Amino acid sequence: MKVYIRLLFAFLGACFLALTFFSVNYIWRDKIEPQKQLSEEVNKLKNLPKKNIDYGLPIYEEAMSLIRSDKLYDGISKLHELLTLYPDSDKCGEANDILGEYNCDNLFSRTENKFKSEYEIKRGDALNSIAKRFDTTTGFILKMNKRVGTNIQPGERLILCSLNFSVIINLKEFNISLRTEDNRLFKNYKLLDFKLPQGVPKSFDTEIDGLVLGDGSKFISLGSRNHVSSEKYIRMKRRGVSIASILQNNENSKYSTGFFVSSVDLEELAILLKSGINVYIRS
Repeated sequence: MKVYIRLLFAFLGACFLALTFFSVNYIWRDKIEPQKQLSEEVNKLKNLPKKNIDYGLPIYEEAMSLIRSDKLYDGISKLHELLTLYPDSDKCGEANDILGEYNCDNLFSRTENKFKSEYEIKRGDALNSIAKRFDTTTGFILKMNKRVGTNIQPGERLILCSLNFSVIINLKEFNISLRTEDNRLFKNYKLLDFKLPQGVPKSFDTEIDGLVLGDGSKFISLGSRNHVSSEKYIRMKRRGVSIASILQNNENSKYSTGFFVSSVDLEELAILLKSGINVYIRS
């Protein structure tokens, strides 16, 4: 009898071991192993290089398609939409360049639009007084009307345009941005270097004070023969701060403070920036 009982217990033990083995094997094969494989796949996916999606690309491509189809105004509007909705898009740099060239070409062309007006010179008028009256600059009047001097005669007609920009100097992005009254981009200019006076913070607001010609040792009139070749800089109301060309900075690097651009960009900025407009410096 005892032998049978022992055999029974041995049989039950063997059955229990077999059941345990098959249970563990089932759990490993159908539960643990798939979970382990899934975790490994997830880790592989996590380690894959991330692919950045440029959501602004379709808008840029649509804008370029419109421009190529001679729907210039619609294309330009799309580029503004790109800059507003997706300022971090890789295509924003190209959009900025296209907008800047388009806006300058449109501004300096003699094509009539709602922003330009024609003025007949009257007795006693001077270019400086006309520029102040119409919120523009003497330099712009000279360039717009292809004049080489400031002498004017009653009865002559001038094309005028108000220049109501604001300026944002972004020290982090190294650019000088001209914005229109409705805060749209007009044009970006590359900031090549900057050096602020001691004690001046990297973020502050100021205004344009005016255009300075020459080194101050002699008077140089706007539109004269020496005007184009003379040294010039755009002075701001914040003491020691101006916009000048990089060549001036190289020649006087120990002493010069301000924001430095190419000589070509300085010539254009000198035409577009009038006294009193707001300048925002941001770091």
